[in-house]
Amino acid sequence: GVNVERFWAAVRPDALRGIVKREGESWIGAIATMDGNENWQVLVGALALLPPEWHLVIAGDGPGRGAIRHEAERLDLSHRVHLPGRVDDHAIFMGLLDIYALASETEGFPMFAACAMAAGLPIVAPARHELATLVGEANAPFVVDPAKAGELLPTALRELVGDVTLRVLAGQQNQARARSQFAQTAMVERFRRLYASALGREIKA
Repeated sequence: GVNVERFWAAVRPDALRGIVKREGESWIGAIATMDGNENWQVLVGALALLPPEWHLVIAGDGPGRGAIRHEAERLDLSHRVHLPGRVDDHAIFMGLLDIYALASETEGFPMFAACAMAAGLPIVAPARHELATLVGEANAPFVVDPAKAGELLPTALRELVGDVTLRVLAGQQNQARARSQFAQTAMVERFRRLYASALGREIKA
């Protein structure tokens, strides 16, 4: 489960090591394994279609880091693509974002998406496993067909970037779902009922 209350606090713009969110900037962000199975170049390309105040911040480290940096340089976007490395405090990172994005074509429902929802963020991602059903109704259209992710992820980002009311609504719905489904107390109770059902007897919390 997620300690959802930690994701509600305000975050200073200089709270992330090595990078400052400057006044007027908006951030699309993600926490990545950078293992080569994630199509982050699609998001870098999408950034080129967005207003200049929008930046892409991808936390994490791995062999795919160089490919992201190369694509940013190729598109002359190095000043808007930031790779701060590993981030241990996910609440601080999420608190600086305006949109959370996923590019993996292989993983199921990632815990980082639950953290983003707890922080009240809208999510743009390929529709893998449960994600499309777990986000709020307003966010569901932005969880796209994985087979067309290269085309649909940029379109989804542009729509969200252009509609602040929709971003706020999707984020609010996601946060409400995170509180009801991913909070630590809710997860403990869910597992308690599961084990009680399997054992055929009541288990005290």
